[in-house]
Amino acid sequence: MRRHPFAARGGFTLLELTIAIVILALLAANVRIVSESGAAAVRSGAMRSSLESELELTLERITFALMSAQDSEIEGPVPAPVPSSFVRFAAVLGRDAAGNVVTGPTEQIAWSAHSGPAREVSRGTPPTPLVTREGGRVMWTENADVAETRRITWSNAVPTAYMGEVDGNAEDDNGNDLLDEGGLAFARDGAEVRVLLTVERIDEHGRRQPVERSLRIAPRN
Repeated sequence: MRRHPFAARGGFTLLELTIAIVILALLAANVRIVSESGAAAVRSGAMRSSLESELELTLERITFALMSAQDSEIEGPVPAPVPSSFVRFAAVLGRDAAGNVVTGPTEQIAWSAHSGPAREVSRGTPPTPLVTREGGRVMWTENADVAETRRITWSNAVPTAYMGEVDGNAEDDNGNDLLDEGGLAFARDGAEVRVLLTVERIDEHGRRQPVERSLRIAPRN
């Protein structure tokens, strides 16, 4: 019986070991690249989900507030092309014994600039670093006619300009018939109030990650 010529060898040659090491190194590098890409995708997905949730929740709160507002008591929004960064209104509470409409205190929803520097927070699972840029927040005020009242932030990641708009150039950059609308903007459209909102953060690579949405709300007559 003839033996295979390679069976007589007691081990691998230096060339074979070198080739094996190179192949293992390439495999390890590929695994690392795939792992890092997957982790980046998870962080990006977590950021996007967080932004969309914040956007939808804020718009829901604005919608419920304005749907209960007395239309004649709404201040701030005017017809295009000049938007407003705030809306003041009074919610309808019901009618008194004489049948007159009873309204609550004057509430306000407005964009408010951040007073402090940008900061980094963590959200999502796994935690995702979200770095805020210069911008502002959506602030609801319970009674806008008094100094000491309750104020609640509905979103703290609203930029100075609506998505696609260049702030301060007095032009309609994004083709929505409004000029220089902010990250939170209101405009009258007949019997409805048009609301535009952008929520934006800076990711770990310094790139802006905005989400935006606009809708129309019909207040109470």
